[in-house]
Amino acid sequence: MIAEEIKSKARELNMNPDIIEKDYVISWLLYGIWRAGLWKVLAFKGGTCIKKAYIKDYRFSEDLDFNLLDAMSIEKLEESIIKAVEYASTNSEIEFFPEEIKIKERIARRERIKGKLIGYEVSIPYLLLRKGRKVSKPRIRADITLKAFEPVLDELKVKGIFHEYSDALKLAQVQISAYSLEEIFAEKVRTLFERVRPRDLYDVWRLWYSKNLDKDKVTELVPLKFDVKGVKPDLMTFENKKEFYRRSWESIVGVTLWKRVDFESVWDEVIGIVREILNNNP
Repeated sequence: MIAEEIKSKARELNMNPDIIEKDYVISWLLYGIWRAGLWKVLAFKGGTCIKKAYIKDYRFSEDLDFNLLDAMSIEKLEESIIKAVEYASTNSEIEFFPEEIKIKERIARRERIKGKLIGYEVSIPYLLLRKGRKVSKPRIRADITLKAFEPVLDELKVKGIFHEYSDALKLAQVQISAYSLEEIFAEKVRTLFERVRPRDLYDVWRLWYSKNLDKDKVTELVPLKFDVKGVKPDLMTFENKKEFYRRSWESIVGVTLWKRVDFESVWDEVIGIVREILNNNP
């Protein structure tokens, strides 16, 4: 049974089984999105995209991020997501609950576009490890951003997905539309100046040393990403957030990573990386 396989993998990696479970469930949701045809209008991005489409031994992630490429009503989006979930449920051991899917509008709070619809937040309940027990259901969250507020700046890639479980053959034909690694990286650099989340720090550090990253392309994309949201990159302001990052570092090291990564080393290197990128875009 797949539940035992997930628990075994968690023991092997010394990780919480819930994290491995989410990784497994995410693969099947991507399968459903493919089968339902949603992959043609949802551009996959963010940390989960890195792990599923580009670097299979990347950190684990717990949610999904997409860019909605075509206009779609919330009713049509919900209908398509339910169809995707039903495909995943029918073909896997996961029990999904389509009638309990929650979808809500995301309204902008930034001054320039305050009050405007910028996307949707979807919450998808499921049971796998806890199937058959009366427990609160874990959920996969999907953030879907409207293209008008986050234009795609680089060519999208058609990718398969990594799924390192015994039923991988069932997902061998899955296709997704994915952001380029360079565009994901550029967004991660921008987020360092928008919020304090240790996973962004880790992602910038890890991706910079990926042999697949085109640094010339990154240099082109980063300033464009800043311009899209009107973000002004102030390196000193970012450096002053060091203690906030340090205090929350264990939330990524102890939860989604199976190898110890030293905060001080990552911090110093990211400062150098960001400085280099900004210096190339005076």
